[in-house]
Amino acid sequence: MGFGNGQVSWLVLRNYRAPTLIIAGRTVYVRPREILMRVLALAILTVATVLTATPTLAQTYDPRYPVCLQIYQGFTDYYFECGYTSLAQCNMSASGRAAQCVINPYYAGGKGSPGRRDRQRRRVYH
Repeated sequence: MGFGNGQVSWLVLRNYRAPTLIIAGRTVYVRPREILMRVLALAILTVATVLTATPTLAQTYDPRYPVCLQIYQGFTDYYFECGYTSLAQCNMSASGRAAQCVINPYYAGGKGSPGRRDRQRRRVYH
């Protein structure tokens, strides 16, 4: 049987020696142990690849900044740039673009709570 270069017949013949595979007109003996080892190696490689893949962040807002710029790329396609400390700063960047400023719902706030500072500075007049 003549096959062109690179063509595989995928015809497995069973005889008393070992299964054979005819590749490009040549008979190749295939050992079942060798096939099992290759399948096992491929399975280990696949599992290792899946386990080392890093997950992506689901949160689109950066909790370090109170204001985000929502930039539209199409009717339903948009992304957020959270890097603004005030609405005025964000509005300057949004000017002339298909974008709008939104308050960050995940803003973590400053390092200290503002209520505590107010109580310390409050003066009592009698």
